[in-house]
Amino acid sequence: MIAMRDYLKEIDFAAKHLIGLISHDRARAASLKKQVASLSKEVRHNYQRVESIVHDPGLPDDDGIGTGLHWETYFGPDKALHKDSKALEKLNQQIATNAFSYDSLAGSLLQHAKQGISRAHGNLQNCPSGRSFGTQALKDLIWQGRNQAIHWEEGTFHRAVEECFQKLASEIDTKFAGYRTQSMAAAVVDLLGWTTISKFRADMTSLK
Repeated sequence: MIAMRDYLKEIDFAAKHLIGLISHDRARAASLKKQVASLSKEVRHNYQRVESIVHDPGLPDDDGIGTGLHWETYFGPDKALHKDSKALEKLNQQIATNAFSYDSLAGSLLQHAKQGISRAHGNLQNCPSGRSFGTQALKDLIWQGRNQAIHWEEGTFHRAVEECFQKLASEIDTKFAGYRTQSMAAAVVDLLGWTTISKFRADMTSLK
């Protein structure tokens, strides 16, 4: 066994850097989602312009002038639509990559926290509860959050993981209901509010 304060000293460097990287990915995700929302609006606008031009029954056709104006007007928004659609696809790919990075980093932080419980107390039962999240305790979110992050791709979990995330989905946020098909590490770390090393330390110290 090791005192929690001594364990925290051991992992201080790693935890600081993980939290810094997680904060970077969190900000990056917010920025990408904002860009997607803006670009999606532009794509819809250009699509509506293309549709209105194509189906305009009032376009003149003397000497082909009307037709020329029609296609000149059409290809402007159509080209913009194509360009923005490609950019939107790229942004969505970046969001997927960012989400993977975010969850991986958060999973590592949960692993450090779970290891602290193991080294300081031997098992979950011997550990103090810590603060509450709905009807669940901090120690349970750390332990089951880490287990879900490690085993989600297998699609099967211990009953304790199932119960933890079902309660989170009903008591905190329905997004936790997706625990069977994706890592919930980032969502758990966000819920815990570990945005700084001092907040992480405070929670871990409460489990001493």
